[in-house]
Amino acid sequence: MLRVADATGFDFDLLDATLKVNDRQVERVLDKVCAACGIAPGGSLDGVRLGLLGLTFKANTNDLRDSPALAVAARCGGARARSWSPTTPARSNTDTRRVVASC
Repeated sequence: MLRVADATGFDFDLLDATLKVNDRQVERVLDKVCAACGIAPGGSLDGVRLGLLGLTFKANTNDLRDSPALAVAARCGGARARSWSPTTPARSNTDTRRVVASC
């Protein structure tokens, strides 16, 4: 929507602010993971073993589009991560493993 608004010259401040807040939430989660592991916020998660539970966009769905959990997984560089999402269909597991393996 933001791209459409930009293309038409519409200044969609509310949507822009919402997307920025959502991006900051990923940082908050990563900071909490670091704190739980005894690492300074923004520090390296190299070698840390993580479990990612519930990867879908919202509960009781199999929709991985715009999943906040995958956004977190994609930014946990160096960590050894495993994931479990009971509602994710087998065909989506390849994409999920790719993102989690990149940690």
